[in-house]
Amino acid sequence: CLWSDQVKQSFPKYLHEATVCPDDLLPELTRYMEKAVKDHQDMIILNPWLSRRGTADSLALYLDPVWDVHVSIYYRRYYEWLLVVFKEWRSEIMEHAMNLDRLPFSSFRFIDFIREYNKRLFYGKGIHEDGYPIRQFGGMKSNALFDNDAIADHFDSTSNVADLTDLTDYTYFVAQEYSSNPRFRRHLSIVNIYDGSIDTNFFCHVLHDAHNACKSVAKELDDSHVQTESARSEFTPMTTEIIEDLVIAAYKSGKIRSDSNMSSKDIPSQLRLWVDEVRNAFQQSDDLSENDISIECLYDFEVDRLLEVSLAYEKILLPGFYDSPNGASNLIREFQQWKFCSVDTEKVLNDSKWDILWKSTTILSRFSRDEPV
Repeated sequence: CLWSDQVKQSFPKYLHEATVCPDDLLPELTRYMEKAVKDHQDMIILNPWLSRRGTADSLALYLDPVWDVHVSIYYRRYYEWLLVVFKEWRSEIMEHAMNLDRLPFSSFRFIDFIREYNKRLFYGKGIHEDGYPIRQFGGMKSNALFDNDAIADHFDSTSNVADLTDLTDYTYFVAQEYSSNPRFRRHLSIVNIYDGSIDTNFFCHVLHDAHNACKSVAKELDDSHVQTESARSEFTPMTTEIIEDLVIAAYKSGKIRSDSNMSSKDIPSQLRLWVDEVRNAFQQSDDLSENDISIECLYDFEVDRLLEVSLAYEKILLPGFYDSPNGASNLIREFQQWKFCSVDTEKVLNDSKWDILWKSTTILSRFSRDEPV
């Protein structure tokens, strides 16, 4: 109800209903909020879509000035958050794809996803303006490959590394947007999931009058360790993610074919069928093992930049925590345990011994299901 038409158009087709505002929604919400004010009650609005660009200004205009608004934004370390967002994005693609030929082939693997949304971080802040991955610099000398002085002039040493990533739903950018609005600037909190439990932080520190809820959650064990461990990126052979990578790459290369007349609603079923068939073929093969899987990882300089920007975000958002024993030094230790890798689909597809996997796949069509023709 608060989004502009431009924002609504950015949603994929399967989320179209999310952009439709029921006629009675805002009037009913307004009446509810008026009653809450009359009864001296607080209200909590919790919705991840409030992080979308443009939402802060629209929300500020809608909320009655009588409300003393407190904005809480959860913080997860950037490199961990990338994996969380990637998994959600991949799941949506596999469940809602409508056209096999329009799948995001160039960013489907984890390492490609990271590169896609960190181009400026990895390759320079002007990358979107003058090409990728090769950038032409002026001032080249005839007797040298590059003029180092001329190249250096193109880079601003004072540029903020935190502004060089492109996923604007991250905590840093959401905090920027809400803090830029005078309505929200006074009461803006960053909730740190690495310092105590999420529930304890929220009910005991963010909310000021939730005494009973605070006492209840304070009795529970701190669960922050479990949450960070669950997001760790350990490369384990033949996970579902790797099989999906292989299936999509095999389809793009023509090793797996589909029915050109397939209905868009059947595409998710076709993808699931291929994933199951490739998994079964691998498990039943005597010639393939997990040791045969080639992997491809981010380059060292990309990993270094990912660590650099993750540290920068933590220092900007949580300066006190950053300087504590659980801050920067802990982030570095945890980061060093991660492996930013994906299956090397090119090597696998070029190795003939893997062809048995693609030969096992079938084409799902209306003739292969128990439906009337």
